[in-house]
Amino acid sequence: FRRRDRREKERKEEEEEEPAETKLVQDEDDGGVRRPPVEMKNYPPPILPKIAKGQEVSFYLPKESEGGGDDENNNDGGDELACSLIRCSDPKCASTQTKVETGGFTVDSSKPVIIVCHGTQSWRNQMLLAYLAFRLSESLHCHTLRFDFTGNGHSNGKWRYGNFQGEHEDLEQVVRFVRDQMKCRVLCVIGHSKGAQAVLKLAVHEEEREDRIPLYVLLAGRFSLPDRLGEGEQLSDDQVAELERRGVATIVSPLGVSFPMTWEDLEEKVELDSSESAEAKSARVLVLHGDADTVVPVGDARRFEETLEHCEVIILENADHNFNGLKYMPRLVESITAFVEKHA
Repeated sequence: FRRRDRREKERKEEEEEEPAETKLVQDEDDGGVRRPPVEMKNYPPPILPKIAKGQEVSFYLPKESEGGGDDENNNDGGDELACSLIRCSDPKCASTQTKVETGGFTVDSSKPVIIVCHGTQSWRNQMLLAYLAFRLSESLHCHTLRFDFTGNGHSNGKWRYGNFQGEHEDLEQVVRFVRDQMKCRVLCVIGHSKGAQAVLKLAVHEEEREDRIPLYVLLAGRFSLPDRLGEGEQLSDDQVAELERRGVATIVSPLGVSFPMTWEDLEEKVELDSSESAEAKSARVLVLHGDADTVVPVGDARRFEETLEHCEVIILENADHNFNGLKYMPRLVESITAFVEKHA
């Protein structure tokens, strides 16, 4: 009977965490600002948290690098990063309002910002990241900003299988936007899966600054590519033949989105090694990883612990690469909140 009662309790808890499909509300007065839509062609319909009207605003951040080109997701043609900002809902959050021209919104610049980065073949409206951003904004009374890397989601430009340096540059630009236009302090940067690489590169680069970002969180982060690729990453015989014949093969993400991959992309991924992250001497890093992750082995978490000077590791029992949807959301929020409050 005790086991049955416990299972019933767990079932009810999981039901309470079940998401409700909803469209996030944007600012009523857009002032002619073009905003990325909630849904994305060829991506599954997003399942997002219920959020107070006007609390979230989405916008396009023009990329600083030259170039660009036509893209079906960007009618104006220039390179842009799609961003979604959840503003602090604290009633006291009104002491220092800053008008942000890019995006056409106001924000309390006295509150810090947590930036959230998605993984490979994903986007900012992935359920895990959207819910995590919302819950952290509530628990830490801060703003949270998530965005699409180049070629992902609503950010235009060329998608690449590797592109570790390019995604690091995307993240650097988002950090500059928070500091220079929002006038906010970046408190913490979170990266899921491949996104952990951009986060670590940022941590190394920040060592040169006096006002460096103090905290980083890696969710199922990849340290290096093992001899055997994880689930969903192995190339089929047909894909190898296509690479050899055309120099490019088509890969399909877990979300069902098709992407091109070249030999150059594959070589960059194979050469991945996070050993240089040891240079981030001042960064405090929290690593969260599931022991049932079949994409990135849990051993990568221990390698981060061995490499980084200030690193805490939490292994979640039975959690998979995406932390089983929302099943582990309370634990993720609790762990990250405690980490931030301890070291901020």
